[in-house]
Amino acid sequence: MNETKTDPRVQRTKSLLVGELFELIQSQRWDKIRVQDILDRSGVSRSAFYAHYDNKFDLLTASIPELTVPFRHPDAAGLDLGPLFEHVDEMADILRPLLTQPVLGEIAALFHQSLVHGWKEHLEALGIDDDGVLPEFLAGALAAVLKSYVSTKDRDPACDIARQFVSYADRVLQTS
Repeated sequence: MNETKTDPRVQRTKSLLVGELFELIQSQRWDKIRVQDILDRSGVSRSAFYAHYDNKFDLLTASIPELTVPFRHPDAAGLDLGPLFEHVDEMADILRPLLTQPVLGEIAALFHQSLVHGWKEHLEALGIDDDGVLPEFLAGALAAVLKSYVSTKDRDPACDIARQFVSYADRVLQTS
């Protein structure tokens, strides 16, 4: 049994660190945030931080769950990107600075890979041959729309943007 997963003190410490990091991300550039800033705000000791994380990037990536992007709802016949856009909408304050700071390109690359994987699964379910280009094209388009979406302050509802994107994606897929 892994004690760190069940110990509420460890969970509380990790939660404090992640919370303070996300607060700092919203007000400072990533390259200006120091581990000491996170420690000062959270009240967590340096030794406790380094018992769980190697650095601030490790803290950030450990707090991001394994990303899977399902494009089909089990009960839906076609694309269902509504939940993805709704999640992005809820996380916009955190995602906005993350997606606009190039130092965090590794996270964007992981997200892009997840989108490509989701598109490949969707294309397979539709019986469309994966030529390697189409899932990359659709993933790139979706990532660009999501980035633009979180960067827009007065944005349309997530469900409207999702429906609009699905409409365009369906047109592309019909011509494939």
